[in-house]
Amino acid sequence: MPLHVYRKVPLLRSFGPQVRDDTIFAKSRNGKSTINVVTHGTDSIPANVQYAYVEKTYYVYILSSQRRVLYIGITSHIEHRVGQHKSHAFGGFTAKYNVTNLVYFERYSSVGTAIRREKELKGWRREKKIALIEVDNLKWRDLSYGWYQPTRLIPLRKTS
Repeated sequence: MPLHVYRKVPLLRSFGPQVRDDTIFAKSRNGKSTINVVTHGTDSIPANVQYAYVEKTYYVYILSSQRRVLYIGITSHIEHRVGQHKSHAFGGFTAKYNVTNLVYFERYSSVGTAIRREKELKGWRREKKIALIEVDNLKWRDLSYGWYQPTRLIPLRKTS
């Protein structure tokens, strides 16, 4: 039976504008200024917040270059990890061969199962990996397209 990992997630409607990841912000209370360092959005949660326990998700993913060089990896934060590959944050194989297009991924609730699947896929011949990708993504489209595009908010018009 697989061991499931859960993480504590606050049930908040939204964070205030003063909270930003990895920054310092000033807050005024009763005329006194204090400086708080926030390393994550969850660091400045009020004491009366309710929590939910959410099952942690792991991803086995396949990236491809334009010339179809393949890379298989595992992560628990796919958006962040693919962004690191796209920005060549760590150099290495994916940076050297410009392997940046997410062409396939699978979701798992158990890290052990995800690791076994990653090792299984890495052991496959190239033709079998290509056949797996083409079952769901025949044209090899980047499944992460649009994840990193800046969103533009349109201001509301004043109605009289």
